This record gives sequence, structure tokens and C-alpha cells, in this order.
Amino acid sequence: MLANEQVVDAHCERCGTEVSREPRTQWFFQITEYADELLDGLEDIDWPERVKNSQRAWIGRSEGAEITFPTADGDDEIHVYTTRPDTIFGATYFVFAPEHPVVLRRMAGDRDYDAFLGEVTRRSDVERQAGKTGYRLPFDVRNPFTGEDIPSYAADYVLMDYGTGAIMAVPVGDQRDFEFARQEGLEVRVIIRPTGPDGELLDELDAERMTAAYTGPGVMVNSGAYDGLPWDEAKDRIIADVEAKGWGTAKVNTRLRDWLISRQRSWGPPIPIVHCGNCGEVPVPEEDLPVTLPDDLDFTVAGSPLEQHPTFRDQVTCPRCGDEVATRDVDTLDTFVDSSWYFLRYLSPTSDTEAWPVDAASRWLPVDQYTGGVEHAVLHLLYSRFVVKAMRDRGYVDADEPFQALLNQGQVIMDGAAMSKSKGNLVVPGEVTDTYGADTLRGTMLFASAPEDDIDWADVSPTGMHKWLSRVWRLTLEQIARDAAGATPLPEDAAATLRRATAVAIDRASTEFDARKYNTAIAQLMTLTNAVLDATRDGTGGPVVREALETLLTMLAPVCPFITEELWHRLGHETSVHDQRWPVADRSLLVDEVVEVVVQVNGKVRGRLTVPAGADAEAVETTARAEPRISGYLDGEVVKVVFVPDKLVNFVVKA
Repeated sequence: MLANEQVVDAHCERCGTEVSREPRTQWFFQITEYADELLDGLEDIDWPERVKNSQRAWIGRSEGAEITFPTADGDDEIHVYTTRPDTIFGATYFVFAPEHPVVLRRMAGDRDYDAFLGEVTRRSDVERQAGKTGYRLPFDVRNPFTGEDIPSYAADYVLMDYGTGAIMAVPVGDQRDFEFARQEGLEVRVIIRPTGPDGELLDELDAERMTAAYTGPGVMVNSGAYDGLPWDEAKDRIIADVEAKGWGTAKVNTRLRDWLISRQRSWGPPIPIVHCGNCGEVPVPEEDLPVTLPDDLDFTVAGSPLEQHPTFRDQVTCPRCGDEVATRDVDTLDTFVDSSWYFLRYLSPTSDTEAWPVDAASRWLPVDQYTGGVEHAVLHLLYSRFVVKAMRDRGYVDADEPFQALLNQGQVIMDGAAMSKSKGNLVVPGEVTDTYGADTLRGTMLFASAPEDDIDWADVSPTGMHKWLSRVWRLTLEQIARDAAGATPLPEDAAATLRRATAVAIDRASTEFDARKYNTAIAQLMTLTNAVLDATRDGTGGPVVREALETLLTMLAPVCPFITEELWHRLGHETSVHDQRWPVADRSLLVDEVVEVVVQVNGKVRGRLTVPAGADAEAVETTARAEPRISGYLDGEVVKVVFVPDKLVNFVVKA
């Protein structure tokens, strides 16, 4: 059995075998019961918007109506879900999914239709939706609003697993319907007149000259009592009339389908169900879980290895009635079932009596920070959200979501493309670490871009990072030597400058680390390194330099754990650098000693002053009046002085 994504041009992507569809009883998780909650919960989690939008699109919530269309002969009633009931007057033909039960019953024994059906069912859903192959059916369908009998078709682009498997085709307003109508020579009936951004009427549509469907706003035309209504108002009116006349009902629909968890594989946990002729499908008792895979599976057989194992399927009794004529289910669980709850197993990884302790799950969930690729947006991440909600409703967790915050990390690529052996653009990390060391590689990757962005290795060189780390190494060893030799401490002004540089680095790097802006955080550490270098050029040192270096190593440790640990111990510490508390900036050192204040006269800039930070209005005004290039503009009467501390002084002068 293959998933849709494993089918390419009606063949298995791996071995090239032609595939076909066939009905099969399989197991599902009823994820659709949580569709609304999965959608609403996206508002409460700190995830990238593109992941949220992917899940919104995957769930595909829509509002519309389910309308009943009788067949012209009165033998059947067809239910159609549409998000645009306002376009019902433009329905000029009717389309069924080829597998629709009404079609299969009416076309039973028709060899031509069987051939068409066989051709369609060999294609994946994706391939079917890209096509527009149709088969004219020998019965018409009646439009309940117009009383008109319209032709019906079976077409590949309509799928049974969305809506009801049947659609009213409105060529004027749907591109696929439009293309199919042109292909089959069917009528395109205009039922809307376009309107502009301010609601003004635009030129009427000409069905003969249209080259594409019109999907924009407009007012209704050729729509009976609804003529002249804006399309959205007509939609509401028609839904109300559908319900009043008993032709259907308002309905909310989703694209989300229940999660198929059955796999015919030789890996994954066996589905814990026993099939009994007396009792039906019986869950394996909890005390007999887990059901484990046999150790002697034959992986060379065609089909399911479990189904063909000599004892797995048949050597079991019914847990309910004890009947020995029972069989195990031979399907295994989709591997996404495992990955949808693995994080809970971390709470008790060695327990053989429970999957996770409920009390611990209540304390620890949701996970504060999850890092993973965007490729998991609508499978693993959606399934994990569903599993947590389902487990919550059964009392096993006390959380609504599995992961509160999500970071999608980028990839390391080469020459604009993902690395692969076939493309010959692999970069072996071991070769980089052999030349430069692991810390250089880590630092290079974190400095190259924001973590959510890709890194093109063709544009990156470890050389710069290696030079910086070598400088950190050298400065630390020089400080150790100065300490041993009793070097002269920094002069007071140089010490004050370095203390302030250290405080600024702590403040700014901490902010950047918290925001996951690791590249700019590293830039702050580089700035502090340069400040240490400038302060020690003349061979002076002392405790202020040591403090700056220890601060640097502490903040650098998460980026470059090996070099920082080695230097930390060489500085004489017995504990690990990774056990140190994160440094806290001395806020008093973050205040600039001097600031530049703009001087305005009647709102026009007339000069700038350098004054002590925090200088009051009187001091700044006095300084400004004493400045020759400014005093000339103050000859008139100063009626008002506007002062913004550390920013601006504005003299309002009466001429």
C-alpha cells in the first residue's frame, strides 16, 4: 500500500510498478473531531506564521451550504457541498467523483465506464486534481433553483474524500470548471457583474470572450430574485432560502481527513487489535501490551511480512471470549504515531509500566521551546497537537498544546541547492573540524545567518571565525601571564572604559541571545574582544581585564563550548564554565557620560551641544546661550523654552 506522495505518474516512486486503487478496511484516528480546536489553538502558540498558515490551509475550514440536487428521473438525490451557493444560477453541468456510489450503481456493468474508472483510480489524488478527464453520464441532474436539467459527468478532478464527491459546476466562477466546460463545449453562464474596490460597477462579463473564470467581487445578474445583490449578501440569502425550502442546510466543512494509521510494513508497532468471529474487533488488554514484532520476520516476501509470518497472525485467542479461532491485526502503525508523542516519553524513558507519568506531564507540558524543520508543518506537528488534545480529554495530560514556541531552523546548502551525493555538492563537517576545530564550525554557522535562514556554504568561510577565536585564546593566555608577572593594572580611565564596554556587551548580547539572534549576539562578543585588545596593547592588565575576559568566556560558552571550557580552567577555575550564572550588566555603566543635544530656534536646527548625560534644563540652556553660533539667533524675546532631557532644547523667539 502506498501513500499519495509515493505515487508518481500512476507508478510506485521507488520500484516503478504500476499502481491501482482498491477498497481496503484500515484503521484511522478521528482527528476531524478536533478540527475546530486545532484551528483555534493556533492563536495561542508562538509559532512562525508560515507554519500556522500551512496548518490552517491543511485543515481548510470553510463555510457554505449542503444542497440537495435530484436526478432528472427522480430516482436519486445528490448532496453537494459548496462554499459559493450564490453561484447556483450559473451551474450549467454537474460533476461526480468517478467512485461516487450513485455513479457506480448506475454504471455497473458498463465496460467503457469501467475502463475510464480503472484509468482514473491508478492516479494519485495530486495527479487527478491536475487533470480534467471526463466521462458523460447517461442521466441529468436538476437544479432546484432554476428547475433546469443539466448534464452530468464523472471527472478525475473531483475527489470522494472532500465534500460529498459531487459538485455543481459553475464555469464562470471556477477555473477548473471553466477549463472543463471549454474542453467539453459546455455553456459558460454569466451570473455576476464585477465591481471595483469602492463597489463601483465594472464592465459586464462576456461569456464568449472570457479566457478565465472570474473569482472577484461583484453583484448578481441572471439570478432571479437575487439580481443586484452583492455576492456575499446573495450567499447569505440563498443559504437561508435553501433551509427554508428544505433543499439543504448551512454547513461548515474542512479539508482535513481522518488520519490513516494503518501500514502494511515490517516496521512500526503492530496495531493492538484481535479479530474474533464472535466478538468482532477486540482491543488487546492493557496487561498484554505492547504487541511486539516477531524476531524472525521474512523481509523478502511480497506483501505484508506480518500477514505471512507462520505464527504472528493465527496463534492468538480472543481476549474477550477465549475463542481460539481468532487472528491478530497484521497492519502496523504509521511511524508518525510514534513521533507524535515521543516528547512525553522523556518524562519516564525507562518505565516499563506506563508510557509517561500523568503528574509529570501536568508539570512539564507544554514544551517551552521546540526546534524543528518547516517540513514537519502539517504532519508531525499537527499530529502531535491532535494527540495531546486527545490525551487531555482522556485525563493523561493537562495541556492543550504540545509545544508553546517553535523555531524552524534553516538548512546548510551549497551553491543555492540542498546538499546531496547526486549533485556532488556535499561538505563533510569532519573535514572542517579537522582543519579548524568544532568550535570554529559551530561559531561559523551561528554567525553566518539568523537560525531560521538557510546558510549557503559557498558564501561562508571559517577563516574569520577561526581568527577571532584565536584572538580570544591569545588574549586569555596573555592575561594569565600578566597575572603571574604582576603586571600594572589599567589606568583609571582605561579601566572605566573597559568596564562600560563589558556592561554594554552583557546587555546587548543577552538581548540578542534571548531573541535567538545568535549572529548579532556573537557580533557583540567580538566588540568586547576588541575592547579588551585595545585596553591591553601597552601590556597592562589587572582585575578589570580579567573580569572582561571571564564575562566574554561565559557568554561565548554556549556557542563554543570546548575552547571556553579549556580557557576557563586555565584561568584557575575548578568548576565548569557551563555551570556559571549568566552575567548581569551593571545598569549604572550603561548610561552615556556625555550626550549630544540638538538646539533649535523656532523649530529649526541651529546647532548641537555635547553636554553631560542627565544635564538639567537650566544647564543646557545656559550652555546654548553661551555658544556663539547659536546666541545670534536669540536676539529677540525668548517667550518659551522646550526641553527634552538628553535630546533637545528649542527656543521660541518672538521677532
